[in-house]
Amino acid sequence: MTKTDLVNKLRDKMNCTKKDAIEAVNCVFDSIYDELVDGGTVAIASFGTFRVAKVGPRIGRNPRMGTPLSIPAKLKIKFRASASWSNAVNK
Repeated sequence: MTKTDLVNKLRDKMNCTKKDAIEAVNCVFDSIYDELVDGGTVAIASFGTFRVAKVGPRIGRNPRMGTPLSIPAKLKIKFRASASWSNAVNK
């Protein structure tokens, strides 16, 4: 599903204009983005949790040459689906 598909589904379900649906989807995405950039967590009941996690430095390998290289520490966005969604997918 693309963002356009999501906008179209919202428009059909809410019986609103496409412009309003786009604004609603962008507002949700922007709110999640802003919270994660600030280092927060976004927990949406019956959906899942977005969080920022620190990944430590490690030694990797250059796939072309096979030589070791240092990969620095960084922050990653992680998502954990709620139990109900996980169970539905694993049926």
